[in-house]
Amino acid sequence: MNFRTKIGLLFVVTHFVILVYTFICKFLGGFTFEELTTLIALLIPLFSAYTTAVVKDIIKNNQQTADPEITYSRPFRFVIIFICSLFIIFLFTIITLKAFNYGFEDFEQLKLTVGVVEAIFGGYVAQLIFSIYTPEKTETPAGGTE
Repeated sequence: MNFRTKIGLLFVVTHFVILVYTFICKFLGGFTFEELTTLIALLIPLFSAYTTAVVKDIIKNNQQTADPEITYSRPFRFVIIFICSLFIIFLFTIITLKAFNYGFEDFEQLKLTVGVVEAIFGGYVAQLIFSIYTPEKTETPAGGTE
């Protein structure tokens, strides 16, 4: 399995693991139903663009070919692993802290923190993920590309 596939699958799996973990925290008494639905509504957009790009690429390339594997530089691989891992760890940490009533006085603080994490990491993660999963150019009715 190449580096690109590993990173893509990491994001797809993490997306669903975080959602399941959030439900588990709710059932352990960490969130009310209203808080759960709000948190899910905040988390889904964080990963949906990345997950969609990865899944579309996996579906498009569902047959193994003899194409040469793209080799990424060590610094690029380090940066993508480091930043994406920090993003995931921060999300798990803030969800856990709120679920067990550490570090947050109320749910509003969690919502603001999720927004800050998204703002800090969102641009970097998007640049990194979309650099290895470039969106396809689509043809417009006028014959140009978007």
